[in-house]
Amino acid sequence: WLAQAPVNADWQGGQTADDSGGILNDLEKQAIALEMEKHGGNRTRAARSLGISRSTLYRKLRAYGLDSV
Repeated sequence: WLAQAPVNADWQGGQTADDSGGILNDLEKQAIALEMEKHGGNRTRAARSLGISRSTLYRKLRAYGLDSV
């Protein structure tokens, strides 16, 4: 799924995972948003596709402000 995730056009080279916001967090947020869209907002299917539990997905959706998706 990561190979299909859209690349953030705002990304500036040289950033690391320790930078504010974090590249890994950005990638994770994009992957979650992509899977939610792919599965029509079905959280159970999105969580399964991402390989995480539904409770983890719910927590990450809230953390990334995607809980209205």
